[in-house]
Amino acid sequence: MTTREEWDTRSAITSGPGSWPPARCADTRTGIADAQVLIRRRGPAAVVLGRFIAFFRAMMPALAGASHMRYRTFLLFNALGGLAWGVGFTLLGYFAGSAYTRVEHTVGRALALALAAVVIAVLVAWHLRRRRAHREAGDSSRSAAGDRRDPLEARSG
Repeated sequence: MTTREEWDTRSAITSGPGSWPPARCADTRTGIADAQVLIRRRGPAAVVLGRFIAFFRAMMPALAGASHMRYRTFLLFNALGGLAWGVGFTLLGYFAGSAYTRVEHTVGRALALALAAVVIAVLVAWHLRRRRAHREAGDSSRSAAGDRRDPLEARSG
């Protein structure tokens, strides 16, 4: 494994295409350093807000550890963020459900009738297309049967 000095020396000497380490690794290293500075500066808020975004919810413990955040601070704000997330989404579901019940009561019959009309129209269209396809298949089989008749019969008939 290379040390940091070897890494810096190699990237300073070889930064062209096909070099190792690639030049973009230096940008990644500075990006990680910037993220660590941001978490150090706004750590508690980042931990709380990280609970609401799936990717950060999974990555926040590693980012906080890499940023040397105190465990007690992380634990406190992670618990507060989890509590806010759980209560918030539970209440959101509750209010969405009660709003749905009100809307269903108001619009329920009209929507049910409209849905029934659409289903009936789709079934009628399907039946008509099937019937037409069956007729066309029957006509083509009759013409094919007519071609299979004896040529002498076809002239006399």
